[in-house]
Amino acid sequence: KNSTENELKDFFSTKGDVTDVKIISTPNGKSRNFAYIGFKSEDQGKLAIKYFNNSYLKTSRLNVEEALT
Repeated sequence: KNSTENELKDFFSTKGDVTDVKIISTPNGKSRNFAYIGFKSEDQGKLAIKYFNNSYLKTSRLNVEEALT
């Protein structure tokens, strides 16, 4: 909720090489409470999903899943 893109990159980089971080915001700049995290490889992304899903960042519970294309 109150995390920056740099904080998310540092947090998720413990399980792989993070290439992209994008927090999605409303037109007035308020966070919509979700973000996209890109990893160097699909395997690293899957490991991050397994590890971080239902974990906590600060006081927020995370729901981590693969983005649909």
